Amino acid sequence: MATRDESARTAARIGTVLVAAGYAVAAVAIGLRTNDDTVLFDAWGATLRACGFDYGCLARETRFVVPTTFYSGWISVVALLQAAVGRDWMTALVGLNWLALVAVAAGSLHLVCGLTASARAVAATTALFFLAGELWLWVPYGLSDATFVALSFGLYAAAAGALAAPGGVRGWPLLLCLAALVAVYRPGGLPYALAVVGSLAIAPLLGADAGTRSRRARAVVAAQGVAVVLLVAGHAALMREPSLWPTGALAPWVRSLSADAHAGQVMFHRPELDHPPPVSLADHVELTVAKLYRFAAPTAPSLRLERKLVAAVGWPVLWFLAALGAISAWRGLFGDRGWWTAWLAAQVFCSVALFHGLQVVDRDWRYRAPCVPPLLVLAGLGAAQLEARLARRGT
Repeated sequence: MATRDESARTAARIGTVLVAAGYAVAAVAIGLRTNDDTVLFDAWGATLRACGFDYGCLARETRFVVPTTFYSGWISVVALLQAAVGRDWMTALVGLNWLALVAVAAGSLHLVCGLTASARAVAATTALFFLAGELWLWVPYGLSDATFVALSFGLYAAAAGALAAPGGVRGWPLLLCLAALVAVYRPGGLPYALAVVGSLAIAPLLGADAGTRSRRARAVVAAQGVAVVLLVAGHAALMREPSLWPTGALAPWVRSLSADAHAGQVMFHRPELDHPPPVSLADHVELTVAKLYRFAAPTAPSLRLERKLVAAVGWPVLWFLAALGAISAWRGLFGDRGWWTAWLAAQVFCSVALFHGLQVVDRDWRYRAPCVPPLLVLAGLGAAQLEARLARRGT
């Protein structure tokens, strides 16, 4: 008779195969998709190749509201695909996207398996992968989303393992290199990388003892809360009057954000969610809070019906199980690795949400996608805890 560990490992392998098949079907059914960003990245990739992969030359030859240095990782992928297959690079990218997200599914299910030894928890996580539209939606797109999700998840999983290692964090150089790659893959990688690096930096201060670590972590969260309030207030003042920005660096980006804020935009291309143009400082703060809420919200009024239905089922279950998993992990029910897995998931989500809440939320939650796999891992922990509670009641 198979042990719990063996059953969980078997469930993880089966789950990976099912997700791989499902994502392949989604890619074929949706078909290759491109948008204006794809055209821009195609041009940037050609420029990088013409520059001989000289990134200084790329920065000089391109102009954008955000320096293209913050896209250099992704542009390198485009340039390499162009060099390998020419104009068919977007078709080749779909295959790469599929491989990347299958790797994310395999890694996530492996984490849940290792932390819970529960086949049912692994099965629940597998089911949630099918309901996570932020992941499978991007397989057939000629965009950076799928590969970025895989890269950022690799950083998350590696950091969680390193933080839980006996004797303190090991492999700092590799983790910092991976964080740097995430930060320059695309601009949305910066808050993700900072959340992970920040956690690595404060780990020695939190201590190895579980009780001490939990007490000190609460103090860190309180300090972070104060910092967020001050940041939102300062950002509101800057959006109201962008001339307060003290340097020419990133000034076009600040002016663009201010123009969006003065228009009351919450999500791009979803005007039904716009607010009245803010006037006072409080109005700008209210707009930021609305964007933070919308970043985490399951749906939007103008979303297609099929996606509304998937989100209406998937996200409430995901939030419930992820919250239960996080609370259980912070109580020490899944060991040191479970604690750090939950801590990093929360830090990453809050950091990325704040970064995009201070801007304008994408119409399809593209930038929420990297936060979904860590939440799915937490949901697996929550499913295992729910299973244990039901078993106790049954006895």
